[in-house]
Amino acid sequence: MWIGNLTEGIKGKYDTDKIKQVFLNLFHNAVQHTDPNTGNIKLSLMIADNQVELSIRDNGTGIETENLPYIFDRFYRIDRSLTRQYGGAGLGLSITKTIVNAHEGTIAVNSRVGKGSTFLIYLSNIVGSASALSFLLTLALPLFLLAISLCFDCSNGFFE
Repeated sequence: MWIGNLTEGIKGKYDTDKIKQVFLNLFHNAVQHTDPNTGNIKLSLMIADNQVELSIRDNGTGIETENLPYIFDRFYRIDRSLTRQYGGAGLGLSITKTIVNAHEGTIAVNSRVGKGSTFLIYLSNIVGSASALSFLLTLALPLFLLAISLCFDCSNGFFE
């Protein structure tokens, strides 16, 4: 699946495949933990002070406060039961954080049980407003199209 050349015209070093993986990991988690009939996922991409902010917000199950300090740890799973509802090895968020850190960025999460989660990624190696705008345009549209193609039932207002 193509999501565009993210590095074209940017004065900063970004690995296209790695940025795509960050987005896919976070978007997949949002889809997985949000009810397709009543849920909503909001993607946001903004630029301020030559810094790119990518936000993925859902109104899904949310994460308990006591789990938040550990969700980026390797192999950490919130649901540790043998009959767990969601698959996975507990590596997605750890890989995501490693990639963001390698790009000299930061990742943060705000979450409330029953209200949903917001993951925020900040990348700051953008030089000059033209480069930041180029990054925004080459990232926003492909990610939006990718999100729509991954959304199983957009007709219910699942994706915003």
